[in-house]
Amino acid sequence: MTDGVEHKRVWKLMLWALLLLPLGVYADVLLDPARPFISNVRADLLSEYVHTRLFGFSQLAAGNLPLWNPHQFCGLPFFGGFQSALLYPPNWLYMILPLREAAVVGIVLHLFMIGAFTLAWLRYRGLHPLACGAGALIVTFSGAHIMHVHAGHLSNLCTMTWAPLVFLAIDGVFRDRSWRWVWLGTLAASMQVFAGHPQYLFYTAIACAIYVALMMVRAEQRGRVVAQLAVMVVLALGITAVQLLTGFDAASQAVRSQGLPYVFAAYFSLPPENLLTLIAPYLFGGLPTEVRADDHYWARWYLWEMTLFIGITGLFAAVYGAWRGPRSMRRVALPTIAILLVLALGSYTPLFRLLYEWAPGFDRFRGTAKFIFPMTLFMALLAAVGFDRLLRAPTRSLRGPAMILFAAALGGAAAALIVWQSGSSEWWRNVIATPAVADVSYLPSPTLTDPAFAPRAAQQAAKSLAIAALTCGLLAGLLHATATRPRAAYAVLLLVAVEVTVFARSTVDTFPRMKVPSHSQLADAADLRIMHMGLPNIATSAGLYDMWGNDPGVPLRYARFMGHTQGVTEPGVSQYVRFTRTHRWFGMLRGKMMIRRGSQPIIHLPDPMPRLQPVHEYQVLTGRDAIFAAMDDPAFDPRRTVILEQPPQPAPNPPIPAEPRSSVRLAIENESTDHMTIRAELDHAAILLITDGYARGWRARALPDSSQSSYQLLPANYVLRAVPLAAGRHHFVVEYAPRAFVIGKWISIATLAVYLAAPMILLMRRRSTEPS
Repeated sequence: MTDGVEHKRVWKLMLWALLLLPLGVYADVLLDPARPFISNVRADLLSEYVHTRLFGFSQLAAGNLPLWNPHQFCGLPFFGGFQSALLYPPNWLYMILPLREAAVVGIVLHLFMIGAFTLAWLRYRGLHPLACGAGALIVTFSGAHIMHVHAGHLSNLCTMTWAPLVFLAIDGVFRDRSWRWVWLGTLAASMQVFAGHPQYLFYTAIACAIYVALMMVRAEQRGRVVAQLAVMVVLALGITAVQLLTGFDAASQAVRSQGLPYVFAAYFSLPPENLLTLIAPYLFGGLPTEVRADDHYWARWYLWEMTLFIGITGLFAAVYGAWRGPRSMRRVALPTIAILLVLALGSYTPLFRLLYEWAPGFDRFRGTAKFIFPMTLFMALLAAVGFDRLLRAPTRSLRGPAMILFAAALGGAAAALIVWQSGSSEWWRNVIATPAVADVSYLPSPTLTDPAFAPRAAQQAAKSLAIAALTCGLLAGLLHATATRPRAAYAVLLLVAVEVTVFARSTVDTFPRMKVPSHSQLADAADLRIMHMGLPNIATSAGLYDMWGNDPGVPLRYARFMGHTQGVTEPGVSQYVRFTRTHRWFGMLRGKMMIRRGSQPIIHLPDPMPRLQPVHEYQVLTGRDAIFAAMDDPAFDPRRTVILEQPPQPAPNPPIPAEPRSSVRLAIENESTDHMTIRAELDHAAILLITDGYARGWRARALPDSSQSSYQLLPANYVLRAVPLAAGRHHFVVEYAPRAFVIGKWISIATLAVYLAAPMILLMRRRSTEPS
């Protein structure tokens, strides 16, 4: 095949295949309005992303960039939570299309984009177009990527999409050291930041550091390479400063700010036995879908985090590429894969403890199994090299691998038969029960111990082994044929396409449109709070207010506060609190009702406080324990006394009026997500308690017609806000305006201007130096 017109047609054909195959996988969902959302009903799309996307982008469409979400946890940072992803351009679909269409189109768009970006990366290495297409398809439909669609992980998918483009830019800098690669790498890295998943961004950066270090060993002009990579990083940091600085500010106040306990950070490490998912993705059970509701993954952690499947054919091609590929590629790709695999194994190796204790960032995240995604990229690279060798230079030496695969097919078939027949045996039941004993299976214990479950699990495992055996047999035959008939190599590429596409199709699940409850269904007044334990983020999309929610960015103060109501103390406080009882503090949060499953689905809470409460008595206490102890006192009445952490200015002075409320007029003049304009008239000094959540970044600002020239905004009762007021007329704004956002905004604007102007300046300078 030449590099002429026919060659270009093949590249275009690959792009069309990378678009049409995802469309084909989800065709019935795209065409059937009754099955709108591509995800499992219990996954994060319904519990989190549907609500935050609807809230965030409806606010953005109305001209408001919401820095604060008042609807969950009594309020928490929204823009700074990263996963809001408000500045990520592909997400602007949510301002154009209805929610369902934006979510579905966005998922398919990103499947195409990651395939196209991987294709570009592999193409730059000079590989055969069909080999590049196969490698790109492997990445798109790999277990490390496609299963996150089933899990509803929108920000994960968006962030992963740009990783191949980052590696392409790095390769370009090392090969020809052109500044265009710096421009491309800056774009890709910036999009990863804006896409909204800090952990995949962090792990991609680590993979890049490993890759660059290995490439640097034999690099030429190392000084120029280092300079260009440094410029790429600095530009990306500058462009995304508004997101990064605001996010770091929010994270410094969040529940993970002090680091995760080691046990929690060790969650979702890749179990060594899950290496078997390279050949049999459903060996340990499958994904429950609307078609296969009885499928259950019974091994450790979640299947969508623990699956390395790239197809039997893809795995063979990667091994073949590692054997027959260029030495320069092997000496970088193989160590990169090995290091990333060790990192993915996490707590199952001694290294993780050292990284947790000494390496920045490893104590902030759980789920080192996510390292399997960048590992998959390099496995796909080796697979593309293997396919390239098959297409360009097939040899009789393929008969040896064919015989090995044929033996593997026989062994797989025998294993499938043994497992099938052992479904009710004691040893198989012991295998099933092992994760339950280790307390790391997310399948309920009654299901694991159900006598009927072990045979079903054995059938699923046997089926997965049988499919692997059949695929090995087919591949063995095709390789044997390729040894004498080179055109048979095209059938090998067809086999990998069928494998990964069928696998992707097996992960498809949907759930129906959600019915958003109205205020009248859940609360007597718009500003009272609920606690919906079945749909913890429904308040965000319904315009209600919830005392809890589902978000890793829950403020640490608030997590401690709510944990205390349930008897949970540090280090057990996290974003997950199990609410088993009501507490009188809920009234202080304007709590009206708790909604949960069971015999008593709705629990009404007594005497919720108003939004604005003037208080004339106060105590100044420092330290969480002292504050909680004071509020635990049965005599503590939040309507009469507020606990502050510093003296108020001005301070209420005795004598306290007998009927203080009769001489107070309070009104909220207007408000948005990030501000509240208040008018107040007081005959006596008081402390205005605002029963909304406190965070650093909230401030009170006087308006021109106010009798008080400046205002304090203080944390009150540990998690709420307080504004001391003197006697007189007040007109002021309470607003969320973190300094990090303001500084980051101007850094981003300045850096973006440089980024956009630099190519034009370089082009003008190049033209000026060209001979006339």
